[in-house]
Amino acid sequence: MKATTKKIAAFWFRRVAAGLTLVSFAALFLGVAGSFAKWLCILASWEFVPALLAGNLIVSGGIFAMTLLVGRLYCGICCPLGILQDVAWRLLPLRWRGGPREKGQRPWEKHQGVVRYSVLAVALVVGLCGLGYSWLEPYGIFGRGMAAATLNAPAWAIVLQLGLLLAIFALALWKGRVWCNWICPVGTFLGACSVAAPLGLKVNKKKCIGCKKCERSCRAGAISIVGNGEGGKIDKTKCVLCLDCILLCPAEAIGVKPPKRVAKPHAAPPQNNRPVHPPRGFQPRTSGNSTLPPRTSGGSPLPPRTSGGSSLP
Repeated sequence: MKATTKKIAAFWFRRVAAGLTLVSFAALFLGVAGSFAKWLCILASWEFVPALLAGNLIVSGGIFAMTLLVGRLYCGICCPLGILQDVAWRLLPLRWRGGPREKGQRPWEKHQGVVRYSVLAVALVVGLCGLGYSWLEPYGIFGRGMAAATLNAPAWAIVLQLGLLLAIFALALWKGRVWCNWICPVGTFLGACSVAAPLGLKVNKKKCIGCKKCERSCRAGAISIVGNGEGGKIDKTKCVLCLDCILLCPAEAIGVKPPKRVAKPHAAPPQNNRPVHPPRGFQPRTSGNSTLPPRTSGGSPLPPRTSGGSSLP
């Protein structure tokens, strides 16, 4: 089955927006932006952590609200380090990245939550102690790595910053967004905020055929298909809404999860519990062998009618 036009348009919109973000920030830090540098600096101030540290509550609050609503869309189209990992993920064929999960969660993923939230706690404590927040912040890592690539920095800075960026790139060649899923404190925080996002991707277990194409293609490792699809689910704390799985699914079993509407029960009509009394002079009819009394008019009995109009004797 072919994907609808809306799904294809959303897929390409996300991909074009992510590409523009990556090219813009790379040009800014490599020093080749030219006259666009001042505009790109404004764009850089809209990143989550820089906006939060600058006290720009409009931008940071908007990103926070968007995450609560749809999930980690910011990580998919606004984070240059995350988009760089997506580029690395695309460079290798799927067959070189290992097979899909055969029994659900992989062994090393059982401790992923502990590692992620531990790194987030350490980053917050270090930042509150005045040592800075940018040492693990994705925008800062990308900027320092790109600036070190110009070789206009001390040797130790070039080795450290550029080496870290290349290591993240190499991990992404193998398993996609490894840095985002294990280390990145911003991704962990936004992932925790997206747990209850009403709009998100969901696997329709009734349509899923268990081919696991979506699981193999997921750069964030957010999809887990067990059996023939009866155990399929998407982890919204990892999903960056790249929409690749929607286009690859042959059964169209993955789609945006709308908010559930609770049907209001119909109100029962009011019941009249008052007793019903028969009218005066009412005589119930009898059944069986007993005869019904003839109707009367004015108190006198009426004779039975005959065919000729006269009464029968």
